[in-house]
Amino acid sequence: MLSSLVRPTAPPVWLGLLVAAVAITAETLLLSVLRHFAPTDNFGLVYLLGALVVAIGWGSGLAAVTSLLSALAFGYFHDWPNDTFDPTDLRNWVVIGVFFVVTLTANTLAGVARARAAEADARRREADLTAERQAALRRVATAVAQGVSPDHVFSTVTTELAHALHAQHAALFRFEPDGTAVLVAAHDESGVPPMAVGEQGRVAPIVVDGKEWGVAAVSSTSAHPFPPDTEARLTDFAELVAMAIANAQARSDLTASRTRIVTAADDARRRLERDLHDGAQQRLVSLALKARMTELSLPADRDAIKEQLAEIVNSLGDASEELRAISRGIHPAILSKGGLGPALRSLADRSVVPVELDVDVEGRLPDRVEVAAYYVVAEALTNAARHANAAEVKVGAKAADGHLFLIIQDDGAGGADPAKGSGLIGLVDRVEAVGGHLWVNSPAGVGTSLGVDIRCAG
Repeated sequence: MLSSLVRPTAPPVWLGLLVAAVAITAETLLLSVLRHFAPTDNFGLVYLLGALVVAIGWGSGLAAVTSLLSALAFGYFHDWPNDTFDPTDLRNWVVIGVFFVVTLTANTLAGVARARAAEADARRREADLTAERQAALRRVATAVAQGVSPDHVFSTVTTELAHALHAQHAALFRFEPDGTAVLVAAHDESGVPPMAVGEQGRVAPIVVDGKEWGVAAVSSTSAHPFPPDTEARLTDFAELVAMAIANAQARSDLTASRTRIVTAADDARRRLERDLHDGAQQRLVSLALKARMTELSLPADRDAIKEQLAEIVNSLGDASEELRAISRGIHPAILSKGGLGPALRSLADRSVVPVELDVDVEGRLPDRVEVAAYYVVAEALTNAARHANAAEVKVGAKAADGHLFLIIQDDGAGGADPAKGSGLIGLVDRVEAVGGHLWVNSPAGVGTSLGVDIRCAG
């Protein structure tokens, strides 16, 4: 009970007066009952209860008044109705003095307890505020670590800034090369008017790669100033924003680099396929024709030479077919001419492992998407035959809502892991280079499933 009275700030005075009046009345009634069992002098301490409660809860001023009234009540009623308070009786003043000493002592102890309660309350509030701000920073840091878009991070930061710093307004500005500042995200507390002239505010710079990218700002209409550590808290958020921007830029640079590498490789394949077709392959065909003409021009009695020339012609034909197959593997002509559907059917027909193919793609897709999808399926079929010992592979391709979705499933040995440097890591790079995502599920002994989602637009 006493712990509930010892508070950092005293309750209202009117409540203290009410408590004092109720306590003195109750003490007097109790005294009138107890006087039938023993002399009333034995129960003088009863009147100290109300004074102690008031001293603990409301301090010395009200406690002194309560003590005086309690002493007068005791002096008046302890022999009532036979006798009343006699101001010339020294005993009455001794009782009043004792009441004052006891209540002032209780008030001193209560003051110490109240000060400690105030310190504890302040520490608790500070701890709660620190925990709240740390939680806000963790939420922003989580968004940054998850690699969400900078716009989402900016929105999260302004919301968390406003809540953590108890500001009515929070905003992020980006500096432009022409010296202007662009508002990239803002948060205004509901029901609060827009930012007005004269509001107090704090600003922290956002520095990315050594250059000032922009600023984070908070403002408030409250008459109370921001806490002294506001700049430090604001700087923490600004550093997370800078990290999110740097991460986004790094991802963008990585994607651009992958795209350049994959595009260069595809261009090199096309040039090599064209060079093989127009160069070495045509020369093999030409040599085969010359050898055949030489064979036909020989006299009938040159059978041995004719047989040798026939073998040469056949070998040249076989070499030409092998070169054509190599050329087709480097960059399949059917993909350029017919699109993804015919190219996948060609892969399925040539596959060593039986393929169940389901293609739902109408028309042509962007070249980068078709090439990436073709090589994903080709690599998956090769892995199923060489490494998985699969008996069947299911390939599904569907174009919908501006995306191409691929699902390749085999019933082989499983256990494929892109992190181990297999051909899958190359597929991951290729797919991500064209703005897609590839995931692998390959439990050992169950088989391997590949999923691909490539955005066709943009």
